[in-house]
Amino acid sequence: MAYPLAERPERPKRKPSEYDDKPIGTQFADEAEKALEWATSLPVVRPVLQTVGGALRVGYEKIIEPMKYESEQLLAGREADVPSAIVGSAVRAFEFGTKTGEVLGAEAAEALNVDPRIGSFLGGGVAETVMTAGVGTVAKKAVKAIDMMTPPGAGGLTPALAGGGGGLKLNFKPADVPLAPQVSKLTITDPEVTSLPGVKQGMAKLPVNVKARQMLDKSLARLDKRRADLDDMLASGEVKRGSSKFIRLDKKIREERYGEMSSFYNQLDQDPPAYGKAAYKNVDPTDITKKAEQHHLAAKAQTAPFIEVMLEVGDPDDLVALHEYSRMLGVVMGNSKKNMLDAPGPIHRAAAARTAKEKAGNIHSAFSVAGMEPNNAYVKRLLKDVTTADDVIRVFKQYADEYLIPQQDIAKKIVQNYLDEYAITLTKSQRATFDQLASKLSKGS
Repeated sequence: MAYPLAERPERPKRKPSEYDDKPIGTQFADEAEKALEWATSLPVVRPVLQTVGGALRVGYEKIIEPMKYESEQLLAGREADVPSAIVGSAVRAFEFGTKTGEVLGAEAAEALNVDPRIGSFLGGGVAETVMTAGVGTVAKKAVKAIDMMTPPGAGGLTPALAGGGGGLKLNFKPADVPLAPQVSKLTITDPEVTSLPGVKQGMAKLPVNVKARQMLDKSLARLDKRRADLDDMLASGEVKRGSSKFIRLDKKIREERYGEMSSFYNQLDQDPPAYGKAAYKNVDPTDITKKAEQHHLAAKAQTAPFIEVMLEVGDPDDLVALHEYSRMLGVVMGNSKKNMLDAPGPIHRAAAARTAKEKAGNIHSAFSVAGMEPNNAYVKRLLKDVTTADDVIRVFKQYADEYLIPQQDIAKKIVQNYLDEYAITLTKSQRATFDQLASKLSKGS
C-alpha cells in the first residue's frame, strides 16, 4: 500500500463546525451531490478506468488510496476532504468483503455509519472496477459504472451526468472542482538521495516534473489500451495464444512498455525522447547504406521493474528522486537521448553479425556469455520483498553497481574498439568521411 496508515502523520483536530453535534452520516449526505459530480468529472479518473492492468493499479494507488485516507481521517474526527472521503468509504466497504451493487451500498452505510443515500448511489461501481482491475471486460464496463451511479433519492439506475430535465443538478461551479488528489511526499530517507540538489518535499509538483509524469501516464495508458485490445482479440478468437501473430504483438507491447516505463522526461531540453526517432538515428560509418542501431546503455527491461515498484510503494516525489539518483550514479534510464549508444548492427547483436568474431563479440552476446544481462523476471525477483521507497533505492544502488554501470562501460568500449579497428583499414580520404560520420554517433551520457 502506498500510504500505510501507521506511517501517516496525524492531522490536527478539525475546527468546530455545524456538524459537530450531528452524525457523520449527515455530513456525508449533505455533501453527496457535490462528491458525485466531483468523482465523475475528474479528467484523470475516466481515462484511468478505461485502461486495464498496470494503469488501473497505479490509478488505485494514486487516486483511490488518498480517498480512502480522507475517509479514515473523517471517521476519526480529524479534518478531511469530505467528497474524497465519500468515495473512499465505498472502496473501503468493498475491501471489507461486502457484496456489490445496492446490497453493497446498504451494508457500507451500516458498517461505516454512512447515510443510506450515499451508500445506495456509490454502491460497488467504482470500487468493483478498480479492485478487479486487470481484466479487459471489466475495463469496458468502467465508464458505464461511473455514468450510471444513482444520485441520492433516485430509484434504480439513472445517468448521473444526464442533461436537460433528468439526472444530477450541479450546485457549484466547475472551478470549484478539485484536481485529482496528489499526495506528494518524499518518503526516501537515504541521505545519498535526499542530499541531491533539487531533491526536496513537493518536487513532483514542479511544472517540469508534472509534465514528465503526464507523459509517463499517457504512454502507459496507451500501452494498456493496446494490451486490452490484444486480450479482446484472444477472447474473440481473432488470434490464438502461441501463434506467431500473438507472440509478435505481445513482445512489441512488453518491450515498448519497458522503455516507456523507464522514461521520465523532466529534462526535455537536454535529454529528449530519442529511441526510434528518425531525427536521432545516425548513419553507420562502417556501412553508409544503413543507420546505426540504438543500444540502451541502461537496459530498459532491467530498469522498468524499479519504476514499476516505486510507483507501487512510493509517492510522486520518490519517483522523481529515483530518476535524479540514477542520473547522479551516471545511469540514465528509458528512451531518452542520453541513454542511447549508437552501434553498428554487427557489433550490437548476433543476428546482424557477419563474421564469427562479430557473432561472439557483439554487445549482447558478450553480456550473455559473461552473465551480465539479467532478464526482466530476474530483476523483479530482486524486488519481490520491497515495501518502501528506501528499499527500492537500496536494491537499485546495488544493481547499478553490479550490472548497469559495468554494462554501459563495456558496451561503449566494444563499440569504440570496433570503430577503431575498422578505421585502420581505410584510406586517408575514406578516413575523413568516416571520422565525420563517427563524430555524429550518440555515445550516451
